[in-house]
Amino acid sequence: MLLNKKGYCLLVVILIIFVGYHIYERSFHKVDEFVKSEKTRQKQLEEVKYQVVSQSIDSREFEGWEVILGSSDTEDLVFFEGKYYLATSGGLKVYTNDFKEIRKITNLDGLAENEITSLAIFDSKLYIGLKSKGLMVFYKDTLTHYLFEDPNACKITAIFPTKNYLYIGTFGAGLIRFDGKNFSFCLNFLKGAKFKDITSLGLLNGSLVIGTQKNGLYLGKRDGFINLTKVNGLLSDRINSLNCFDNRLFVGTPRGLNEVNERLQVVSKREKQFVTGFALFNNKAYLGTFNHGIFVSGKSIGGRCKINSLKVINNSLFALTAEGIIALKEDKWEDVDSLRDMELSDNHITAFAFDLNRNLVVGSFERGLFILTSNGKVIQRIKSDRLQEINHLDFDSRYGILRVATSFGVAVFDDRLKLIQFIKEETGLIGENCAHIRHLKEKTIFSTNKGITIEEKGFLKSLYTLHGLINNHVYCSEAIDDLIYLGTLGGITLIKDNAVLKSYTTSNCHLSANWITAMVNVNKDLYVGTYGGGVDRLSKDGKWINFYPSIGKFEVNFNGFYYDKPLLFVGTLDKGVFIYNIEKDRWFNLKRGLSSLNVTAITADGEYIYFGTDCGITKMPKIEVQKWL
Repeated sequence: MLLNKKGYCLLVVILIIFVGYHIYERSFHKVDEFVKSEKTRQKQLEEVKYQVVSQSIDSREFEGWEVILGSSDTEDLVFFEGKYYLATSGGLKVYTNDFKEIRKITNLDGLAENEITSLAIFDSKLYIGLKSKGLMVFYKDTLTHYLFEDPNACKITAIFPTKNYLYIGTFGAGLIRFDGKNFSFCLNFLKGAKFKDITSLGLLNGSLVIGTQKNGLYLGKRDGFINLTKVNGLLSDRINSLNCFDNRLFVGTPRGLNEVNERLQVVSKREKQFVTGFALFNNKAYLGTFNHGIFVSGKSIGGRCKINSLKVINNSLFALTAEGIIALKEDKWEDVDSLRDMELSDNHITAFAFDLNRNLVVGSFERGLFILTSNGKVIQRIKSDRLQEINHLDFDSRYGILRVATSFGVAVFDDRLKLIQFIKEETGLIGENCAHIRHLKEKTIFSTNKGITIEEKGFLKSLYTLHGLINNHVYCSEAIDDLIYLGTLGGITLIKDNAVLKSYTTSNCHLSANWITAMVNVNKDLYVGTYGGGVDRLSKDGKWINFYPSIGKFEVNFNGFYYDKPLLFVGTLDKGVFIYNIEKDRWFNLKRGLSSLNVTAITADGEYIYFGTDCGITKMPKIEVQKWL
């Protein structure tokens, strides 16, 4: 009996050991699987997914096309293979060793975007950071585009090369590391790495330094990052620039300049100025500022130009400014780019018209009017405080005058482009924010934010919601015979003899959206552009036709229509241009070749179509349309 008890106990012990072993094995296996899955998940998080496309810059795909771009806003400069490469708001400029311009590389040459933020040389190749379209590599006359899957990773603000890695700062996705083959977010997961919005990159005593939009400075160590902020002595947590000289890091902020030594201590500060760049050159300290030009050893040398950065290259000092690049020569600053005055100084185009001499008049968002010759050169600029936020241009051949609709009133110019009148609320305009002007045989209609003003025989009369308009915010008008259609924020109002007849809205007809942004009369059919609903047509027989089954719904830009028989051109917010052949009832969506997909103005002459965008003008031969429609 005793042996039986001992045997029973032994059996129980063996059973417990056996069960325990299996539980342990299963638990260990689960832990092992968890560790492996976590490593896999971490690797997936660190991996930067992207698409890659290569194209020769000598491609003839856009032969005959032209991009008219201003490049005065300069961001970065490098010397690569015996040439200077300049990053601008209007493409990549290439100069000889003595700074003679060789060419400008734009989207027609393969750039994914014309707004360039940064440049770097890594692995004997030129890397190009784009504002919102990722990274490009220029090597042996070929451009390779890396478009990252994460949209925030495509917003590149800085790129910095070291011996083994290229570091890429982004606005929203933190830091990307590139080893020549693979892109990785791995540094974003290190201890203390709490940076997403990066503004600048640098190197201090062999360690990576990261400047951020609102979280101060990060300095790389073996096991992670150390964060320096205002608490540690920085003048601001917003970092504008990083420049390292002799193991001394100079940090530009909106409140001044800080110096950080190799022991990561903030040792000095220079307050008051909004600092955007710093350089030590010929034993002098040069300070670039946001709106007070350049300071030398603490003394201003004048100028109000915004300095984007200062660069010392080939024993020369360059200042990259919002109005071009200048170089220090024998203690004097000189313009490097002599052709800048013949370019646009504002690439945000809002309106077009042709003057009596068939010169193209270009309205911009911030810098007034530009008069362009047929070869795209600026021959005249008209700028004033009142000529900002231009919405529409109306050239009235009856009187040889140009009316300019702005957010602050209407400017009127004579045939010599001399300002002869400025119409505001005080002088009869119902609302100062004028979106559109339509001149008819005997009257002119001004569409404003408070209704419409009608000029007839020298007298002004206004209509608004009290008179029956569906909405006071009027964005466009069009006439068919003696009927006038008003496009508003709330639908379309129809008037005759200055009296309201009826209104069309999404509730009483097949209008795709109430916000009307553009209209055009084609053979008494009214084509209607909407913000969000795409394009509709009100036929002469009173029937509504929606085009969204064919082309979808989208935002038509304000005054985004242009009709050139038999083609209707439609400028959109982010889908390029839709072209409709009315005779063939066929649509085509144009994207490739445009300097931006945000098409804000369209016009044409005998040979070319001009597409104004928020990044310059694309000039396309009319014959190209025959390929598509």
